[in-house]
Amino acid sequence: MVCARREIGGAYRLPAQPLDTEVPLATKTLKVQAFAKTLKALDLADAQMSRTRKSLEDASETQIGFMSAARIFSVPDLIAAGFESTSPD
Repeated sequence: MVCARREIGGAYRLPAQPLDTEVPLATKTLKVQAFAKTLKALDLADAQMSRTRKSLEDASETQIGFMSAARIFSVPDLIAAGFESTSPD
């Protein structure tokens, strides 16, 4: 599961809990342009990227891919999109 969170100051963060590992992942705090690039790197359709951004106008958090259960993000895909481990080693 991947979420998008709107943070203070117009920044965003994407936390994720991949199904194939117990280690949570997240992006660093992202500005608008980096947020859009990360959504694109996740290979989301333009309509889904638009829905995600629109959802964050009304709420501080939204799930990505929630409406289509077929979308599962693998750890390698998340790492390639800029996600990092959030658990202390």
